[in-house]
Amino acid sequence: MQLHSTQLLVGNDLQACMRALTSGTADTKLHVVDRIELSFDLGLCILPEPPMHMPKVTLDGSLPSLQVFFSDRKYKAVMSTIDLIVEGLNEDEPDLTGQFETGSPHVQPTAFGAGGIFSRISETPVDSEDPALALQADSDDAKSVASSVDEFFETTEAIAGGEAAATLRRKKNREGRRKAGKEPERPLVRVTFSVDNLVGFIWRTHDDGRDDLHIADLAVTGLAVEVVNRPFDLFANVTIHQITIEDHLMLGGVPGSPHVYALTSDIAQADLDGDTDKNLVVVKYHRCQGDHPEFTTTYESIGQTVDVDISYLDLMVVRRTILTCYDFILKTFTDEAKKNERVQLSNADDAQSEQGDKMVDSLLQQALDTIRVDVKFKGTDFSLCHDDGMPVALLSVTAAAVRVTVTEEVVVEAKVGNIMLVDQLDTVPATMGSLGGHRQTHDEIDPNRLLLYVKGDELADFRYQTFDPRSAGFPGYNSALKLRVGAAHLAFVERPILELMLFGSRFFAMHGLFEAARQAAAYGTSQLTEEMIGSGQKVHFDIVMSAPVIT
Repeated sequence: MQLHSTQLLVGNDLQACMRALTSGTADTKLHVVDRIELSFDLGLCILPEPPMHMPKVTLDGSLPSLQVFFSDRKYKAVMSTIDLIVEGLNEDEPDLTGQFETGSPHVQPTAFGAGGIFSRISETPVDSEDPALALQADSDDAKSVASSVDEFFETTEAIAGGEAAATLRRKKNREGRRKAGKEPERPLVRVTFSVDNLVGFIWRTHDDGRDDLHIADLAVTGLAVEVVNRPFDLFANVTIHQITIEDHLMLGGVPGSPHVYALTSDIAQADLDGDTDKNLVVVKYHRCQGDHPEFTTTYESIGQTVDVDISYLDLMVVRRTILTCYDFILKTFTDEAKKNERVQLSNADDAQSEQGDKMVDSLLQQALDTIRVDVKFKGTDFSLCHDDGMPVALLSVTAAAVRVTVTEEVVVEAKVGNIMLVDQLDTVPATMGSLGGHRQTHDEIDPNRLLLYVKGDELADFRYQTFDPRSAGFPGYNSALKLRVGAAHLAFVERPILELMLFGSRFFAMHGLFEAARQAAAYGTSQLTEEMIGSGQKVHFDIVMSAPVIT
């Protein structure tokens, strides 16, 4: 299956949309999806006993290039259209069941009943006015049944030997296929889909007639999805080679100005060096059945595992960009009217909501009986800059790892390698940087510019574990929390500290977000405390924090 030159447009004028469809270039104000070439290949294996590496069904999809022109106006238009379609599908349809009830005058004769050619003879009315006809019908019925029985036994005796041999042969073939299909390593279905290049242009529209504001360009390369289903398990892998976000706000979108990348990674430098095998994001999901021959050995009795590897990221934090994106998200994805409507509906249906929550919790508990999630983060550099691109400081976090294991007990482990805060005042402006630039290591940083660092290999080592009171190794408390924090060294230098305070104060517009997060954290903590006190659970705390050093 192939789709050629597929486009999606949103506009108020049909003629303008038709002209944009036939034009050779994309119209940023009308196009949502530019011309794409999408192809799917379906393969079916016809061999009765295929080789071990050959799946029975394969589905390969490919999308060489995808360009998306996204704006708040287009998003709301598409969502409103979808809402109208859904509402039309959910409208009450007329009740047609009465037309097919027995004895209804609207019942039409068919081939299988009501006098059709395949109707049973027993459907002849027994209350016929002519008794002779009724007796004749019964007699014909009996003769028909006897005739059919005689013919059935006569045919069976004629081919009994051949049919028995064929049945035995089919049984052997089924057993052979069943045995071959139950080999743990044999793939049954393989589905792959890849997108070579995905580019998203993000615009913000104005209600006062001003030109649309070009916020950023998002580029994703090497997106690939692979799903393999085997007799006892399932694999799903997602890889993203590279993600870059180009900021169009810092320099005002002036043509010919240098590129400013709000998000890059070390993959860009690896590509420049010729090392194209690295990927920015790698997600691996595996689900295993309990009857797998290697369930208790290779897979450690874990039904589901998720492994996420994220390479090094470079993120530029600019006040104007962050606040514009924050306002764009609020304007695009929130609707106060619908929010108030949802609140009213939730107040009216508290009982049903509570029952639904319990059902969802039960299903989640069944799905998450045994699961392990591993997230490995190579690190992130946060470049704090003013609106004009002048750098303020560099915040670097390296080697973070998180593991969550859910069985009869819950174990959460997290480690953060190191953290550094480096003064970058009076250095090269961030606008002069380039994609795939050189990253300074710890040894290359001027020690006199270090404002914060941790002495040692790890900043923090966190572990939280719950215990099953029914287990033989129950320690006497329901949960345990262990925390190790390294010694933080803070150099108090007046000018950099004042610049950082000024930089943070300019995010006052996000005060509502921070306040909501604070209230949610406080509410969650109070609820957890009340539950622990009310249920009589015991918690063991083991916290060791090295004393900070301030100079």
